[in-house]
Amino acid sequence: MAAPHPLLLPLIRGHDVQGVRISEAVVASAEEHWVAALVFDEVERQELRLKAPIRKRLAASSAAVEAENLAALASLKAALAAADEVGVEIAVFKGLTTGAIHYQRPMSRPTVDVDVFVDPESVDAMPDLVAAIGGAPADIIATKALVEQGRVFEVTTQPGPAPVDLHRDPMNMVLPSRRAEDRWEHTVTVDLPDGTTIRTLDLEDSVIQALLHLLRDNFADLLRINDVRLMMNAEPDWFLIEQRAEEDGWRDLVRYATWYTCEVLGRESPLPVDVARWKRMALGTVWRRNLRLRGPESHGRGMRRQSALDLLSSGRQTQLAKAYAQRFFPPRVVIDARSSESSAPYPVALTTWRLRQWRDSVTFRRGR
Repeated sequence: MAAPHPLLLPLIRGHDVQGVRISEAVVASAEEHWVAALVFDEVERQELRLKAPIRKRLAASSAAVEAENLAALASLKAALAAADEVGVEIAVFKGLTTGAIHYQRPMSRPTVDVDVFVDPESVDAMPDLVAAIGGAPADIIATKALVEQGRVFEVTTQPGPAPVDLHRDPMNMVLPSRRAEDRWEHTVTVDLPDGTTIRTLDLEDSVIQALLHLLRDNFADLLRINDVRLMMNAEPDWFLIEQRAEEDGWRDLVRYATWYTCEVLGRESPLPVDVARWKRMALGTVWRRNLRLRGPESHGRGMRRQSALDLLSSGRQTQLAKAYAQRFFPPRVVIDARSSESSAPYPVALTTWRLRQWRDSVTFRRGR
């Protein structure tokens, strides 16, 4: 996958591009970077003249994104009903809420799944919630074991036409965030396109989450860069962002991700750009420039990048070492639930499972 076509950023920013030819190459690049629906919106708004096949292709991409959103909304309703049944409250982040809050036409923001997290006080009820949403018995068992260990994890269910990813912590780092309760207290409500009112992260925590997600995916595509651009346009409190990031040890990570995003957007970073020298070297090595903005290639080349994020965080080294040990040597019940139950000794079962994970990772990278 190639870097974004030079015309894409001006287009999704809403700049006047009258007289500029929108070619098949522009459309192909927009599709690869998940912004074809946004390009179509600008084509319609600016009444740009296109060849019929190109207009038809963009219109089809836009219709597909709208269908994704409708599917996500239907699955969210099922998840909300399950949460109500269990007696827990959930919040949505990323796709649906990012579109509802920051996009002129929310249904133009691609949303292939629904990301939700639970009230931190209800973490112990997550196995019951997985069951109520329709999770597989193995996922229910694994969820119970992971909750008991205090692990950060997500479990995918399919209560409707789109998957629902249920997270313990929306930041999805190796260690639970120190600010879990405070983050929940600062959630806000938003009305989705179908009229559903849902909790979501406030603007400052949305920025932090989006920046960490960009790092985790190696700044893979233009869509998520655009998400941050729109969040920046909403004028978040950058002092508060820095303060919150510092509390979890993510200050340098957030500074670096903000700096690079602003470099792509051609604007000045609202945060200081100084980062500890060794961290900047590590960031440049793990997050290589030649693998950024390359879509699946960016993501697939760094399946263990999440672990590197925590290693570059500040503080909590002892807790982090324990968390890595738990990840590397999970309880037997998790291995059996995630693979197939076996009577083999633990070392054999663990090795077999890890080999299968490695093979799946290789297949994923080749397939993407």
